[in-house]
Amino acid sequence: MEILKTGRSFDLRPCFESTIEDLDIDLFKIVYQPKAVEKEIIEENHRDITLQLASLRLLDLAHNSPTNAGILLLGKRPLYYLNSAYVQYLKYDGVEPEPSPVDVRFSGPLVSVLKSFEDFIRFNIIKHKAIRGDSMAENNISNYPFWAMRELMMNAIMHRDYESNAPIYINEFDDRIEIINPGGLFGDVRPENFPDTSDYRNLVLAEALKVLGYINKYNFGIRHAQRLLADNGNPPAVFNLALITKFKVTVYISNHWQVVH
Repeated sequence: MEILKTGRSFDLRPCFESTIEDLDIDLFKIVYQPKAVEKEIIEENHRDITLQLASLRLLDLAHNSPTNAGILLLGKRPLYYLNSAYVQYLKYDGVEPEPSPVDVRFSGPLVSVLKSFEDFIRFNIIKHKAIRGDSMAENNISNYPFWAMRELMMNAIMHRDYESNAPIYINEFDDRIEIINPGGLFGDVRPENFPDTSDYRNLVLAEALKVLGYINKYNFGIRHAQRLLADNGNPPAVFNLALITKFKVTVYISNHWQVVH
């Protein structure tokens, strides 16, 4: 187990006891590889599939096992190996937790699940309403801006601590949404330099989410989300940086939305 002391990020380490049979190779070839590798290179690539996976750090050749990133992105049953690798959405009626919320869980290989998660944000969390202003022209308002919420929720998936036994929680109340992921600030990031400094707990996962178009790796995401929130009439997102083992973001509903409801 000396590998655990090498300093490699968790997602780069081999997922012990797993084999290449645990990976959805069709998902890799049809969805992920074409986005991660140029078409000409794929067409000229006659290497064994194990080498193709290893070149993208989804397989550890030394141990002949998928990496944890490989299991997270392409695993046929990622929860078997990483039992908290899911997103738990809870919708409460009111502004406080109650016993019987709407309960939706997102689990499975991230390469396919992220699209379902994105659609859920777009069509289930984000609400729109047309209102008439003083000029009688119709204006569309939203409870939350889609792109801002997508950015913040994808960040939770990218930065969470997958060695924790806790999932990501998205708690929606009548007046706010809370995003809570296991794992506090990481590496070079400190309360005094957040969000201007970035570091990556999961290097391969960060690259994969960038390849798939869900996040950027240029440290603009949070500031961009804050601008979108302001443009939509939402207060700034509140980041609780004092939680040692968790990271929590609270986004309050648009002031415009509250006025018409």
